[in-house]
Amino acid sequence: MNNQNYGQNWQQQQQGQYGYQYQDQYQQSRQPMVVIPQRPQEGLMQCYNQQNNYDSAPNYQNPGHHPFPPRQQVPQASFDYDFQHPQLQHMQSVPQLQSQMQYNHHMFQGNHQQSQQFQRQQPHQDASSVYASTPPTLTSQSQGKFVQSQSSTHGGKSIDRRESSSDGHTKRHSMPLSQPVVSASTPKATARLPPAQQVQTDPRPLKVPQVVIPVKHKSAAATFADAFGPKKPQPAAKPQGGAKLQSTSKSLPKTSPSLLDGASDEEADRKLILLSLADQYISAARSMSNSLARSSSDGGYQEYQKLMTMGLQCLDAAIQQWRVGDARTLVKLRLQYATLLFEETDSDEIAQSQLSQGITACDRSKLSDQKFSMQHLLARIQFKTKPKAAFKVIDGALEDVVAYKNVIWIYVFRLLRTSLALQLSRNTETQSTVQNLRQLIHVAEARKDVPVLVMGHVLEACVYLRSGSAESTEHAQRAIAAARSFQLHPSLQKLPQLRCMIIFQDLCCDLATGSLGQLDGKIDGLQELVDAVSANSKMWPTGNFNLPTSVNTSSTILEDTSGILRSTADGKASISLRWMNQTELFTLAFLLCGVTKLQKNCMDSRAEQYISEGISYAKRDISSSKGSKSLESAVESVAREDNISLTLHIYRIIAHAIRSNWPLCAAQLKQIRDKFSSATVEQHAQIIQYLDGVIKQGSGDLRGALTSYNSADLSVPAQSTTKISGADLETRLVATMNRIMILKSSAGTNAEGQALLQAISPLCSKHHNEAIQAAAKMLQATPNPTMPVIQLKEFLHHSLQIAQKLKNQQLKTLLLNVMNVRFFAGIVGEQANKSATTSWQLARQMRSPLWMGVSGQNLAQMHRLHGCHDEARQAQHDAERAFSNAPEGVKRRFEQ
Repeated sequence: MNNQNYGQNWQQQQQGQYGYQYQDQYQQSRQPMVVIPQRPQEGLMQCYNQQNNYDSAPNYQNPGHHPFPPRQQVPQASFDYDFQHPQLQHMQSVPQLQSQMQYNHHMFQGNHQQSQQFQRQQPHQDASSVYASTPPTLTSQSQGKFVQSQSSTHGGKSIDRRESSSDGHTKRHSMPLSQPVVSASTPKATARLPPAQQVQTDPRPLKVPQVVIPVKHKSAAATFADAFGPKKPQPAAKPQGGAKLQSTSKSLPKTSPSLLDGASDEEADRKLILLSLADQYISAARSMSNSLARSSSDGGYQEYQKLMTMGLQCLDAAIQQWRVGDARTLVKLRLQYATLLFEETDSDEIAQSQLSQGITACDRSKLSDQKFSMQHLLARIQFKTKPKAAFKVIDGALEDVVAYKNVIWIYVFRLLRTSLALQLSRNTETQSTVQNLRQLIHVAEARKDVPVLVMGHVLEACVYLRSGSAESTEHAQRAIAAARSFQLHPSLQKLPQLRCMIIFQDLCCDLATGSLGQLDGKIDGLQELVDAVSANSKMWPTGNFNLPTSVNTSSTILEDTSGILRSTADGKASISLRWMNQTELFTLAFLLCGVTKLQKNCMDSRAEQYISEGISYAKRDISSSKGSKSLESAVESVAREDNISLTLHIYRIIAHAIRSNWPLCAAQLKQIRDKFSSATVEQHAQIIQYLDGVIKQGSGDLRGALTSYNSADLSVPAQSTTKISGADLETRLVATMNRIMILKSSAGTNAEGQALLQAISPLCSKHHNEAIQAAAKMLQATPNPTMPVIQLKEFLHHSLQIAQKLKNQQLKTLLLNVMNVRFFAGIVGEQANKSATTSWQLARQMRSPLWMGVSGQNLAQMHRLHGCHDEARQAQHDAERAFSNAPEGVKRRFEQ
């Protein structure tokens, strides 16, 4: 009650009106305050009646003020002081305090006088009504109650407990434990207020006096959490009309103080600050990753490294200072720290050390999900430098999960093993990967997990296609057929990513074999899916998707596994997979549509349209895309988009080469080298070198073409050809066949060309692509005087059948012109005329100046033999006009 700001408002005190004569006094002594309501009249009486020690009252001193007078200077027998407290002298000039000061002073005097007269009881309102009206009721906001007065009566006399106390150091607010608790709304019987007498209250609304007390200072962690943490929800306003507000659940911050159980307040504050700082630094750094991945400046990269380094140091300090606490939380921190080291730095040894300690802690605390998550990350870390060691880690983990019959982790580790095997440059793990997938399919089929089952079949087809063996396409087609048998299952309708995978693999199977008969229907299905995704972006929101399973799991599986597993709405576990985003999907769809139309591009140019549209779509600016990812992941995403864009440019050159538009091909090849980075071009160095040779050969520069074809990237090794497979082997075979065509066109190099043909013939005859087989047979039928006619016809007939089956216009045109020269030269007859006419029509469809000129001259010669001179002149005119559009190098060779 001796507080200088008693009964005052904090806002008024802040303005320098109460308790201070000058503003500088307030600036020197101010401290945070809160305002609470004052006690009621009965509570004030109790408080005053209980105070028997003047010195025990708290004294809130301020700089420049005098303390209370010592006890010996005050008469012990009376409280009727003739002086005023020094702190109250500064407050007399304030008009608003006059009534409150008089009321307080009178209460002290009245209490003392009543305690001296035991036989005389006077109502409180008679003595105090002169000074002020009844004070408002004081109720604690947390309790809503107060305790009855400590006074009691004995022998018809009112006895004050202050007088009966013999201890001079009695507490100011002490009261007996047996005192009953009385509601604040009912009248109280006290020594000053008899029960029979009712208190007259003023019905008018009263102004509530207020008391200002200091606020307890917040801890450093609480201050940091208020500044950077999630905002606390504000109390909702009371709805109008009796409507009820529905409560909404709020997510807890990532670094909740509840995670730091078992530590002291100071340690908890330190850890909370470190974890919060780490989260802030890492989030700030990763928000820059998308823009830095497309930027060439070093300033932003240095800032990213600085923020990430500070975040990692804070996280490492929190782990090092962790002494006693929840083992689950410490394991989570180690897993998060190791993940950041793997994604953001090259400190693989430190990451492996953290994982080793974490795995030991998981074994001790029996945390299986966290242990398998750490083994999952450990395998990925070791795969960067030691792929075989990574496969051993996965195999060891598979033994544990199979023994424990942990189905969800069986799925995860088998999918991880397949994913890592597909990233190898050489197909050394083909058989083990296929066996691993078959075991995955067996478990998924037994549990009827259709999404996992379909994923296993799709990955099996991908492994077979990548192997490049003779029977690989057949096995891949069987796997795709097994996956397509579930395409109407309800679970697949919710996963457009799986349906898209099936279509992509199916198209690749047909392209690998050269079977173009069913491509149109499959392309239509792909376009329908892409249109549906474009109309509803929620079908394909990000590059990640979840593979649902039938395994039950907990709601904390996401945090326990660092995002490897997730919980669905029905409490089932799902496996998080990363594939491609919408931009990559649309770009790749345009690419596949264009590739399937390449054979007919010479007639309708639809392949060029698809590919050009894909290039335009890839140029869209997506650097402002939202998302938090590591810089390495962002760089990989940009590199993947650049690779798809470069592949589109390459196939556009091939499309123009099919129409023999060599100047445009040369210009676009130069554009590739100027536009894309050297690292991206280096990844496609082989196909770019091949295109350089094709363009030179089509332009008539045969020496330059031979130089390109003789490079190490395009030559077929004489031995150890088993190490070369897939697209690498196909490119080398096609380049070697072009080289053979150049060598066999000259008598001096015919022997060299024949030797090369014999070297690659076994590889071509066993190849799964029938177009390569047909081209090899055609080369064997080209000028070879020693070859029997029957064998020659057999080769040409076999090649022509394959060309007709594949609808390859180029191959049919070449074969018919070879047949005209070898079998119908100088022969008059219907068969010879029909052959010459067909080759001329096919050459016109190809729109190739070279082959239009060759077939036109053959047709003109045929008409002259049959006596059709007008038709011969027209055919010769058309042939010369076609030759006029041929490159200068081609013209010079024909003039010779």
